[in-house]
Amino acid sequence: MSASITVRAAAAGDAAPIRDLTRAAYAKWAPIIGREPLPIAADYVAAIKNHRIDLLYRDGTLAGLIEMIPEAHHLVIENVAVSSSARRGGNQKQLIKLHKKSIESAVSDLCRSNSRLLARYPRTDANLAPCTGGMVI
Repeated sequence: MSASITVRAAAAGDAAPIRDLTRAAYAKWAPIIGREPLPIAADYVAAIKNHRIDLLYRDGTLAGLIEMIPEAHHLVIENVAVSSSARRGGNQKQLIKLHKKSIESAVSDLCRSNSRLLARYPRTDANLAPCTGGMVI
């Protein structure tokens, strides 16, 4: 018997379940990286207002989410979280596939506009900079 899967956009009342799912999905990383991952402390009330968050339900239970920030020339995937009980069920792939066209378009635009620039400045450890407890290139 296959699972019933539905996806819907997050609404104002979803902040607490989003926070709970994200905390559970990322908690295992805190001891590894030495701090709480940033999605755990995010303000999901504000995120629901300012970002696009799609929720994936499997048999009526929240199983995963994807949080995106649409920008003028690109799409930022801020967070993909899947509950521990729903891991290995293809839920992350399904969330990404739902937005594949938007993601491909954003990547294509980025590659076209930046390919020459990126070729002139290859990534090295010297390009790394500290940012909110992590590193960015």
